[in-house]
Amino acid sequence: MTEAEHEARYAMFENAIAELRDEVAALKKARITSMRMTGCCPSCRGRRLLHFKWLRDSSGQKAAKMSLAMDEPTVIGSFIGKGTGVLEAFACMSCRLVELGAITLDDVNIDGDNVAMVSTEEEVAVDPTTVGPYR
Repeated sequence: MTEAEHEARYAMFENAIAELRDEVAALKKARITSMRMTGCCPSCRGRRLLHFKWLRDSSGQKAAKMSLAMDEPTVIGSFIGKGTGVLEAFACMSCRLVELGAITLDDVNIDGDNVAMVSTEEEVAVDPTTVGPYR
């Protein structure tokens, strides 16, 4: 093999290594996708979605918006309230995957009993195969 062939082969390997490093770096990034953010189903890539702007639950005779926090609960022990952590949903017309999300969490009362804050100061490595909507 000539010197020029060795140089060309070396350059080819350097380019391949650089491409692999870029691919590994991209795979290490968390791939959290949601229907709300992308307008696309993360399961089947369907683009025909229904957006339920709030969800209702019947509690006895009165219907209430479903939420994550209690604010004047309609039923004792229920998480059905009004105004705090109100839920919305996206549903894929193709595969029927449903994604729940809170419209806002600004007014949620973090009291430590019913609602607790869980946080970590360290950055946690995210396994991209485990993130995303519950199935």
